[in-house]
Amino acid sequence: MNEEAFQILTGVLLGAVNPDTLPDEQRNDLILKGALIALEEDASESAIQTISQTALRHPNDSIRRTALQILERLSLTQSTYAIDGLFHLVIETELLAARQWIESHSLRASTEPLQALFLLFTQPNYPITLQSLDTLTQGYWQELSEHAQLRAFTLAGQKGLRSWVAILSMESGLQTEHPLPALKAVIALYPTFQEAERTLTLQRLRLWAAKASHPAQEAITSLFIQHEDAQAKWIALQEGYLPADSVDRAVFLFLAEQWAEYEAVDFDSSLLLSAYETAIPALRRRLLEWSRHTGHTEWLRSLSSMGEVRWPQEMTDADWGLARQRLTESQHWEELWRLMQVTPPIWSARIIEQLAQVDWQPTSKEESGVYQRLAALAHDCLSAPLVTSPTQMLTLNPSGLNCLAVQSSGRLIACGGQDPSIYSLTRVDDETLARKASIATSSPVIRALAFSPDGQFLAAATGDHRIRIIRLDDGAVIKTMEGHHGMIRALAIDPESRLLASTGFDGSIRLWRFPFGPQLKVIELGKAEIFSLGMAKSGQVLVSAGADCQVRAWSLPEGNLLRSLEGHTDTITNLAVSSEGDLAVSAARNEEIRVWNVNSGRLLRSLQTSQGAITALGLHPNEQMVIAASQASRTTSLALWSLSTGQMLDELKGHKATITGMALSADGNWLYSCDLAGALFAWNLQTQLLVRTVNEITRPGSAARLQEMLKNMPSSATEKKWLSFCVELARWRQRFDILLNEIKVISIGEFDIEL
Repeated sequence: MNEEAFQILTGVLLGAVNPDTLPDEQRNDLILKGALIALEEDASESAIQTISQTALRHPNDSIRRTALQILERLSLTQSTYAIDGLFHLVIETELLAARQWIESHSLRASTEPLQALFLLFTQPNYPITLQSLDTLTQGYWQELSEHAQLRAFTLAGQKGLRSWVAILSMESGLQTEHPLPALKAVIALYPTFQEAERTLTLQRLRLWAAKASHPAQEAITSLFIQHEDAQAKWIALQEGYLPADSVDRAVFLFLAEQWAEYEAVDFDSSLLLSAYETAIPALRRRLLEWSRHTGHTEWLRSLSSMGEVRWPQEMTDADWGLARQRLTESQHWEELWRLMQVTPPIWSARIIEQLAQVDWQPTSKEESGVYQRLAALAHDCLSAPLVTSPTQMLTLNPSGLNCLAVQSSGRLIACGGQDPSIYSLTRVDDETLARKASIATSSPVIRALAFSPDGQFLAAATGDHRIRIIRLDDGAVIKTMEGHHGMIRALAIDPESRLLASTGFDGSIRLWRFPFGPQLKVIELGKAEIFSLGMAKSGQVLVSAGADCQVRAWSLPEGNLLRSLEGHTDTITNLAVSSEGDLAVSAARNEEIRVWNVNSGRLLRSLQTSQGAITALGLHPNEQMVIAASQASRTTSLALWSLSTGQMLDELKGHKATITGMALSADGNWLYSCDLAGALFAWNLQTQLLVRTVNEITRPGSAARLQEMLKNMPSSATEKKWLSFCVELARWRQRFDILLNEIKVISIGEFDIEL
């Protein structure tokens, strides 16, 4: 306050100056400031809101400054209304004085959305998480004026929050008569969203869908149809949302495995056929794969008239075998030669052998030369089965090993056996495992092990029916979980390392908060012993199996029974679950392996191995391959089986005692197995996978990489032969830097193959 104003105010208060004689501007200034002081004395919610609005919007700078000073004084009394008023001043007007007051007095807004908006506007590196995005979105709609919303929108774009801007635009669109452009933009961008952004999108769409917004409901179903979003499917099914278009409705119900509802709307498969005919390639492949996956293949019979097209990357062993058979029967040798150039190497070798048997020769001199080289190499490869040999064997515990686990990074392996020690090994290079210091427990035996996906902890089920949680940094036991009253046989930890599932011979499945407890739920299944657990990478499905011959699927984290899969006639001793959680492979004491679709409950395939009792089971994370350890009278081996044909692909030999555990690295390139003689074996599956897949051999530079692999990888004689064949094949397939050619299609009757 300047000296003149001070003298006038003193005169008015002492009666020396009549206020009516003051100029209008001075008199109004005194009245307004007096009103603000009166509101300060009142200090009610409405009074402080009036002060805040004055500081925010009054045209007179002096009045705004007075209102700000009053808010500052009131904030020192911990008035939440005054504090929130200061936060709004920063957000709405970027008022530096208010920001400095907040920061210097460490004030916090009364609501998280308001606090989050303040940080967004003031912190250049504000971390964006699911919680912060959700909170910011609430604040955007609840706390901001239209002017401030525009500022937040612009600022988010400047900070690179393109996805959040799209979500806000989507919500703005849903409030108008024309929401479709904004919805389509979000659906198109959805594959680029991070997990937090996807979750927020579904949260906001679900909010609007609950208000009977049909566009929001349609968007939820579209996210499942177009992008296979499992959470969108779950929301749509739970709330009963279906696409309005009949074709889209049929596709949704088919892919969501709502078979009764699907058959009611598409009893003759005409809608599904129509969808397939007009679908983009990705959706066509998905429909084909899902049909084979679920066993609902009836509609495929009608595709022959439509010219069903398949791509090499989506074909299975069964498809390649059928293609070779049909082209051989029709003696289409030229097309068979063309097909050889896109098949997995193992089928390329078989095709070349087929061509050599009929004395076929390419007409081109260049092709004839490479054909001769490939034919000679193929003959060497096929003269003996491809044999995978162990790259390393370590004897860890002569008294025997019971279990093993592999860390998600693939660099750390843990084994447990008939003593209190957990044996730890680390991969020091591409071929060598080195032993680390063992971890001591107070129990005489280790029954099951599981690494937490975050790489921080190891869970160990011990012989005293307890679960010990071990911190990997220092090997300390940080928690002991008690509750089981029988042998614990299996452990599984969810992808976020927040939930542990355990089971065993007491007939219960127990869910624990990980890593420190407590026990969250007990699922009692009577006296039937439970041998195995499997968990999907989504962490939403848990699968169990045991002595009652049933495979059961449970929802997580609730622990509710989803469905039971019946068909085994003997105790199920081993179980493996696909990373997506839609496939389960179970093995029983009668040597039968069954492949199930967990979502539909359908049996997809049954394998009678005749290799002896199955003692361990694994499902490859990337290929249609199951690995089964078996024990006959005097023979122990690991067999690799094709899920598409049911044929054994390879038999890994080396163990001298019963195999008690196995685990695959996350990329599927390495298999580890342990036995009752205390031995740990490491198997490199790269050659076996290489010859059975299309992708690696066709990647740019693959010939050089394969040549280096042949040079450096210790391999069996047959593996070296196959690697030499793959090198030559890769050189031929990549003989041009750039190949411009029209798309070629090979028709084999049941389907066409696009090259």
